[in-house]
Amino acid sequence: YYWIGEDLFKKGMIDEVILLYSEALRSFPNGDYSDKMRYTLAWAHLKKGDLDTALREFDKTVEISDEEDLVVSALCSIGDILTGRDQYEKAIEVYDRVLKEFPASLLADYAQYQVGYILKIMGRYEEAILAFRSILVNFKGSSLTDRASYQLGVLSSAKGDHKAAIEQFDMLITDHQGSVLIDEARLK
Repeated sequence: YYWIGEDLFKKGMIDEVILLYSEALRSFPNGDYSDKMRYTLAWAHLKKGDLDTALREFDKTVEISDEEDLVVSALCSIGDILTGRDQYEKAIEVYDRVLKEFPASLLADYAQYQVGYILKIMGRYEEAILAFRSILVNFKGSSLTDRASYQLGVLSSAKGDHKAAIEQFDMLITDHQGSVLIDEARLK
């Protein structure tokens, strides 16, 4: 079932994936690949716009999977859905869980960035600044360091600290030569 469903998903046959995996999971709820099927089923429901079912399937994936990458990805997906629903405090809790339980995961920098982004949206600038600085300190090789630098510049400017903003934008321009944010930083 698993490989057939993955092939269907890649072909964009979302309804077929939902039917196949739903039936497979009803028949074999603890079978081989059930965690991966739930994860793909969650994505299929997400593509259909059924966020409630997607959340349930991502939650079940987190509950049953022993694979760290799958659990972390499901948690980040849950956080993203909650963020999209303006359920910011709940989203921060989910991303914080990733940071506490899986600090070395490939998505830990993403979780940290999302925490900063949400705090910025909420107007909690000082906390957002700490979250974005954490990316620069704790995730030096991250592909999100340019975005964190940019956000630090924006937040410094919003607080009226134009000197700090200029320093952040200059650091972005100097340290991240290929960043898509350089032109925007120059305009600031």
